[in-house]
Amino acid sequence: MIGYAARQRLRLQPPYEADQWKLEGKGEVLVVGAPNDDAFDDATRRAWESLKSSDCEAKVQEFLERHVALLPGAWGEFGSGGHHGPMYSAVFRQPPLQGLDSTRVPDFMWIPRSTVEITPVCIEIERPTKRWFTKDGTPTAQLTQALDQLNQWRSWFSEALNQQLFRENYLKNRWPRRVLKPQFVLIYGRESDFTEDHKLSIEARHSKRIYLGAGPDVHLRTFDSLRWNSHNENLVTVSASTSGRFRVEWVPKSFDRLGDPTGAHYLGPIENAIAQNSEINSVRAGEILAAWTKERSAGRRIASGDTYLGSLPIPTP
Repeated sequence: MIGYAARQRLRLQPPYEADQWKLEGKGEVLVVGAPNDDAFDDATRRAWESLKSSDCEAKVQEFLERHVALLPGAWGEFGSGGHHGPMYSAVFRQPPLQGLDSTRVPDFMWIPRSTVEITPVCIEIERPTKRWFTKDGTPTAQLTQALDQLNQWRSWFSEALNQQLFRENYLKNRWPRRVLKPQFVLIYGRESDFTEDHKLSIEARHSKRIYLGAGPDVHLRTFDSLRWNSHNENLVTVSASTSGRFRVEWVPKSFDRLGDPTGAHYLGPIENAIAQNSEINSVRAGEILAAWTKERSAGRRIASGDTYLGSLPIPTP
């Protein structure tokens, strides 16, 4: 559910200017939730520009956990589905995939859905300072290693048992007939790797980037391609345990309501997440908590088979 202020600021304009030719070359179509950098306040923009020169991946991870409007993939940008938006109105931070080492899990994961598909979007971020190519034009070892990470996730989702575990832990066995169509995203390096002087021409480097993403389910981005998406301003950040228990880690000041009562039921309490955000004063905290409590109560009734929601909207099936 998008708050009024975010709706007012949303503009449908061509995103990813630096990557636009590449997107067209891969035949991709960008849909709902096109980024609008006008909604990017100056202080946040300055902090982000500084981080894009950082060698500390952990700081970039923390910033994106608290500014999910910069993360692509929530609204069907990747794959053929997802226009219903992300499940739980949330992004998962470092979600465990059972059987994979904790150091090999995605940094972020959206779970968008459509009428016929569930589209987990697994995102890997690397340090912005990592380079795409060596001096002779071959992919760096760091890039090759990052791409292998995406292949590991693809392999994991290809196993029927793992798909069942994913449905149990993340979907809570809802929508069993909808097909899982995961997508894999790497956010790596800077756009300057494709514009500065190099042995390879600019065109050759852009062309090489297209074919490094082997398959229609792999999407490569630079940090400079990320744009502020007002559609994400109302979304929360969530963690998950290996047993499928969820915990809300971050709530934005602009939070209105989840728009998914069953999701609020599964996500659980929100007080600790509210306390983490110093921009939320006591009055705003009370408003957020009241809306959340109402949705959780409705979610418990739905989970027990009572579909009467009173004044709450019925979530999209």
